Amino acid sequence: MSPAYDHAELTVNAAHRVVFEALSGMAARRRDKAGANPGPPSPQSR
Repeated sequence: MSPAYDHAELTVNAAHRVVFEALSGMAARRRDKAGANPGPPSPQSR
């Protein structure tokens, strides 16, 4: 997209969101495959 036609940077923001969603989905699939519990680590696991 030409910067002259995308002065509000809508295209880059949409692309950023697509990449973020894809990476989040990949991480969730990997976490589920490993059998890990979602959420922050517990203090006892240190």
